[in-house]
This record gives sequence, C-alpha cells and structure tokens, in this order.
Amino acid sequence: MTLIATLAAVALIGLAVWRYAPLVARVVGAALMALSAIGLVTGLAPLGALVPLMLGLVLWLIGHLLTAYRKNSWKSRIAFAFFDRTPLYVLDPLYRAKRRRQRAKERDLNAQKRREQRDERAEQRREQRRGRAAERRAMRQADGAARHNEPLSDDDFRLWEAELDVPDPRTDRHQA
Repeated sequence: MTLIATLAAVALIGLAVWRYAPLVARVVGAALMALSAIGLVTGLAPLGALVPLMLGLVLWLIGHLLTAYRKNSWKSRIAFAFFDRTPLYVLDPLYRAKRRRQRAKERDLNAQKRREQRDERAEQRREQRRGRAAERRAMRQADGAARHNEPLSDDDFRLWEAELDVPDPRTDRHQA
C-alpha cells in the first residue's frame, strides 16, 4: 500500500471508532455486566464473574465518557455522577467548560463590583464637592448679608475717612 492509502485507511478507522466506539463500548459493557451479574447470582463461577463484571463496567464508563466528549452531554446520570464525584472529574469534558464559565462569571462579577465601587466613590466625591461648594456659597451669602445688613459704626466711618485722606500714588503726584 502506498502512504496515501495507509493514511486514508487510518483516517477511516479513526472515524469509525470515533463514530461507533461509544455505542459499542456501552452495549458490550452493559452485556458483560449483565452476564457477570447472572453468573454471580446463580453461583456458577463467583470469582470468574468478577473480572468480566469489572471489564464491563470499565467499557460502559469509557463508552459514556466518549459520548460526553463527542456530544457535550452525558447519556447516563450514573456515569455523570461517577465522573463528577470521584477524582476522575478531571476527565469530564463538561467540568472544564463549567469551570471556564464559572471563572468568567466570577471575573465579570468582580469587574462589575469594582465598577460599582469606583462609581460610588466618584459619586461621594461629587457630593463632597457639591457640599463644600454649597457651604462656601452659604458662607459668602451669610457674610455678604452680615456686611450689608449691619449698621455702620463710628469705627467704619473713621476707616473710611482715613482711606480718603491717603493720597493715591497713581493719580496724585507728590505736591511738595
């Protein structure tokens, strides 16, 4: 066979395995488990039935795992529970996707929380500036009202006259 024909045969076999192996593994595994269970119950070969029982269980689980990889869903809740609640969860294709979604969700929530905190701090600063501006405005109004509404005293008149008596250097030249 040529190299291209060999590669084509390998690709065809790989495609057939990918397509039919999960179903075959599940069916053969279930059949082995059923026959072994019958052998255990009837007592014909109790120790000889344990090896096919374990082999059937492994084939059945491999079939479900391949199906989960292929279709991104579990065909059996028992297989899902087995892979989800044992250290074999690292093989679960849905676990990684779920963790990625959880991390992205946590990242988005943290970013949202940081944005809200930043906006809240900015709003507090704006409120403080508004409050200080309002206080200054009120103080200016109160100060102006106090200056304008207060009756003039003799001291105010004396200061005013003293200001009038001082020569302005810009307009008055020294008249010496």
